[in-house]
Amino acid sequence: MPGRKHVLGCFFLSTLVFHPLVSANLTKKQNDLNQVLEEIKNTTKAVERVQVKKGSLVDQLAAAEKEYGEIARELKKLKTATTRKQQDLQKISEQIDEQNTEIEKIAQQLQGQIRSAYAMGRMKKLRLLLNQQDLVRANRIMVYFEYLNRERLDKLELTKQILQNLARLDGEERVASQKLSQLVEQKQAEQTKLSNTRDTRAALLAELKKEELSKTEELRQLKQRKAKLRRLIASLQTLNDDVSDVGSSPGKSFKQQKGSMKWPVQGRLSKKFGSRRGGGQWDGVLINAEEGVEVHAVTRGRMVYADWLKGYGLLAIIDHGEGYMTLYAFNQSLYKEEGGWVDQGDIIASVGKSGGRSLAGLYFGIRKKGKPLNPAKWCRKVRLGKVN
Repeated sequence: MPGRKHVLGCFFLSTLVFHPLVSANLTKKQNDLNQVLEEIKNTTKAVERVQVKKGSLVDQLAAAEKEYGEIARELKKLKTATTRKQQDLQKISEQIDEQNTEIEKIAQQLQGQIRSAYAMGRMKKLRLLLNQQDLVRANRIMVYFEYLNRERLDKLELTKQILQNLARLDGEERVASQKLSQLVEQKQAEQTKLSNTRDTRAALLAELKKEELSKTEELRQLKQRKAKLRRLIASLQTLNDDVSDVGSSPGKSFKQQKGSMKWPVQGRLSKKFGSRRGGGQWDGVLINAEEGVEVHAVTRGRMVYADWLKGYGLLAIIDHGEGYMTLYAFNQSLYKEEGGWVDQGDIIASVGKSGGRSLAGLYFGIRKKGKPLNPAKWCRKVRLGKVN
C-alpha cells in the first residue's frame, strides 16, 4: 500500500507540474487556429474582392468594346459618305470646266462672226435695201446678215444659260464643300473617340492581366464559357424552331451545301478545329485577318444573336434551320440586328479583337443542335493554310 500511495502521489504531482504546460500548449494551438481561421477569412474576402473587381473589369471591357465597335462602324459610314462627297465635288468641278470651255468656244465663234461682218464692209441694212444695182448680191448679203444675227442671238442665249448653270454649280460646290468639311471634322472627332476608347480598352486589359489566372482557373473559366455558350445556343434554337426554308437557293438546305460554302473571311487558318486551347480545345476555327475586314454570312439564315458575350466579344449567331447555326466572334463591329434575315455573302460584321484579345482575328464555328462541327469540312478546301 505504501508503494501504491507513492505512485499515486507521483502521478498527481506530475499532473500538477505538467498541467500548466498542456494548458499553455492548447492555448497556443487555439490561438494559431484562430489566426489561421482569420487568415482564411481575410483571404476569402480578398478573393471575393478580386472576383468582384474582375467582374467589374469584364463589364467595363464589354462596354468599351461595344463602344469601340459602334464608333468603328460610324467611322466606316463617314468614310463612305466622305468619298461620295469628294466624288460629287469632282463631278461638279468637271461640269464647271466643261461650261467654261463652252463659253470660250462661243466667244471665239462670236469674234469670228464680228470679223465676217466687218469684212463685208459694215453695210447698213437700209443702204443694201436701196441698192438696185445688184439685187441678187444685196439679197444674199441680207440673208447672211439675218443668219448672223440669229446665230449671235442664239449664242448669247446659250451663254446666258451656261452662266446660270455656272452660278448653280458654284452654289452646289459651296454646299458640297461645307458638307465635306463637316464630315471631315466629324470623322476626326470620331477618330479621337476611337483612340480614347482603344486606350481605355488597353488599360482594362492591362488591369485584367495583373489578375492573371492559373491554368486550372483558366480551364475552369473556359469550360464555364463553353457551357454558357451551349446554353445560349440551346435557348436560341428553342426560340427559333420556326426557322425553315432558309437555303441560299430554292431546295438547297444547309446540309446540302457541305463542302462548298465560302469562308466568312479570307485569311490564314491559325487555329484548327480540335487544336489545343489552354487546357481545352478549339470548338471552331480562328482565322487571322486585319482589323476592320468585312465578315460575310456563309449562307442564308436569321440573325438570332448580336451582342457581347464574355470570352467571345462581339458575337453574331445565325440560325440556318434544321438545328444548324454558324457563329462569328471577336468582331470589331456588328452590322445586323437580331431577328433580321441575311443572305449568303451579306456583310454581318467586321474583324476585330473584342473579348479581350490582343490580335485581330475571326472565330468561326458551326453547330448542329449545339454540337460543334469542323468548319473545314463544310467550307471550301483550305489551301496552303489559307481560306477564302
